[in-house]
Amino acid sequence: MLGGVLPRFSPHRGSSPANLAGGDCEKAVTLALLRSEIELFVNGRLQQELADLKTSILDELGVSGDLRHNKQQSAPHEPVEMGVGSSMAEEPPSDAEQAPLGMDGSPSPNPHDDSLSELHAALHETYELSDQRHQWHMAVATVEIDLQDSLRFGFELDKGSVYGTVVALPQIARSAEWPRTLLGLCARTYFFLMINYVVELNLLYLIWKEENVMDRFSGEMNLCDFGLHLSQCPGAPGCVGPFGTEYTPARLYGWAAWSSRSFVKDSLVALFPDKVKEIAEKVDPGEYGIESQECRMLCCFVFVLAIMEDIFAITRLARLLYSVPSKADNWIGYRALSKNERDEHEASFDHTTIRVAGMPVKWKVTNVVLVLIPRTMICALTLKVGIHFLMESSGIADGIVNALALSFIVSMPGLVQTVMSSRASRNIMSKLEQFRVDKLPQSCEDMLSKHLDYQRRGDWKTMFNLLPIRFMFSIAVTGTFIIYYYLSYCTLDGDSRWVSKAMYLPAKVTYSFYEFLANACVPILFPLESAKEPYWQCPEKLECK
Repeated sequence: MLGGVLPRFSPHRGSSPANLAGGDCEKAVTLALLRSEIELFVNGRLQQELADLKTSILDELGVSGDLRHNKQQSAPHEPVEMGVGSSMAEEPPSDAEQAPLGMDGSPSPNPHDDSLSELHAALHETYELSDQRHQWHMAVATVEIDLQDSLRFGFELDKGSVYGTVVALPQIARSAEWPRTLLGLCARTYFFLMINYVVELNLLYLIWKEENVMDRFSGEMNLCDFGLHLSQCPGAPGCVGPFGTEYTPARLYGWAAWSSRSFVKDSLVALFPDKVKEIAEKVDPGEYGIESQECRMLCCFVFVLAIMEDIFAITRLARLLYSVPSKADNWIGYRALSKNERDEHEASFDHTTIRVAGMPVKWKVTNVVLVLIPRTMICALTLKVGIHFLMESSGIADGIVNALALSFIVSMPGLVQTVMSSRASRNIMSKLEQFRVDKLPQSCEDMLSKHLDYQRRGDWKTMFNLLPIRFMFSIAVTGTFIIYYYLSYCTLDGDSRWVSKAMYLPAKVTYSFYEFLANACVPILFPLESAKEPYWQCPEKLECK
């Protein structure tokens, strides 16, 4: 603005947020100042000061030189403060000396000096700039406060998932006193929830069966860190494979390739028992091991990233059920209408409001039992089974493909909502307003006050939320389940390398769904029934502990 040259013409100088928010107040103050300066000008007392002031205004506003045709008076003068108070302190001019004002509060053209119109234009340009400055302040404040609110961990329902729909629709139907259409949508939603549970749990059961039953019947051991130090082999510690021979880059194979080569060798030995020594020298099945430890860890991290949003959605749902009032609040409403509007108003779904509000205790318990607990259990099983599956992927391509395949299981609730739910359900969920504990400021004054207060004092919660919490939590979850894999399926050898524990054949091929849940959730208490003698154990060369 004009700085020290004309401090009173800047509405923002020393202003409070309330003054910044009042556009009418700014205009009134500016016009009052304008009136005061015109009176002084017409009175003929401050010709030189006004000319200097006009020049300063034009300089700061960047007005072209065409307006500067008036000659400056060279008589010496003393600076006079030209505030509202000072102008009022002078003797008021006579009625004849006062210039008439227009309808908008601006002075009428004065025939005594055409500089009056120039001052008028300059002061109004000053007002326009201050209005733009006010808009800039409001833009910064709204962006800042919206970002702060977005960074905080909220209570949002997952609108794009069957889990969010099954929580919201019954409350909307309850608020509407259970009309038939909403009642039918609620029944459909619970049916789709059961389908989602069946599909997800069956996919997890099949992956668990592959790793814990079928792979054992094929003779496979746990991969652990076999082949991890291939670049140092042969001759270095950790270069002995699961079959007691040393690794070389040319002898490393995945399980499918190794089992085929081993089958060929065993078949030759069975066909030509008299040439066992010659077959052992010339037919080499190689060793089983991993191709890249970095790829295996990266695939685990990518898989955890895919499931991380589900983890946070569970946390938000738990916070929502805890935070909403335990009473039967109304979730639906309509735009307020006056008596005159009711007859002529055209009803529309666009005027309907749907918001998350209070929930009776019995519904909170229902949602905990039918939604929160099963969803948490499925999420934990997906992490446990998925990390185990990826840690047993020896090839680079296999690991990447398996990570993407597991992400499909994570997306199942959203897929069920998108494909199976009706357009009516999706329309209702799209209008749902999320629950808030505190309201955002609505007025300009409140918005600017909060913004300025934050700039002055800061907000430790916002600073904490600026940290990459999700990234750090993803690293922690990935590391936790990888450590669990090593502790559950591996043991240390003589060189402190992780190798597979002794492997036992399962007692049967088919395990019930309850046996799967018990073993997958608490394997220490519910181990699988297996043979007494191991089909594979640590070779003597590894000196396993």
